[in-house]
Amino acid sequence: MTRRTPLSGGRRVRPRVEHLEDRITPIAGDLLHTLADPGPALADQFGVSVAVDGNTLVVGDPFADPGGVTDAGTVYVFNLTTGALTATI
Repeated sequence: MTRRTPLSGGRRVRPRVEHLEDRITPIAGDLLHTLADPGPALADQFGVSVAVDGNTLVVGDPFADPGGVTDAGTVYVFNLTTGALTATI
């Protein structure tokens, strides 16, 4: 976390940097992964529905156009630990 400090007497003051301690176990609110839409397109609504079961994350993309079929929808299955895409339905 970096905090900006105002100018002091016409000279620039160095920002103060706070270091957080490392921890192995995430706590609520920690960002674990950022999942990108594997087939991005305007108005597909990737992520409008999600479900988690164990180590599996399922993400809906209801207006995706798989195989050129307009708004047929797609479901993406991710490994929750690695964030890797494991299947497309």
